[in-house]
Amino acid sequence: MIGSTASAKIMLPAGKRDLRFSNDSLGFSAGRSVQVSAGKTATIAVSVPKAAININAVPWAEVWIDGVRVGETPIGNYMVPLGSHDIVFRHPTLGERRQTATVSKTAPARVSVDMRKQ
Repeated sequence: MIGSTASAKIMLPAGKRDLRFSNDSLGFSAGRSVQVSAGKTATIAVSVPKAAININAVPWAEVWIDGVRVGETPIGNYMVPLGSHDIVFRHPTLGERRQTATVSKTAPARVSVDMRKQ
């Protein structure tokens, strides 16, 4: 390993470099090649893939993921980028519930809430 997302920059010697970006807990890995020039900065774009999340509530609720309304439950196979997401459930008489879900390639993401329970 030569660096992590905690590093602002990763210093490499000049030349062509084949790099692998990975997050084992999310089941993500991608390879990229970069030509590093002496005294220059190189930027690499890595697209984060999407995976499905399934969301349900009893009796039902409107759902927001990361501040964006996505519909009413049940919601099946909604595609979101891998990683952690804030989910808000809202029901007109039963109030609001919040949960955080991690979406990965390694396991299906399922989130459910009983709006009747405090």
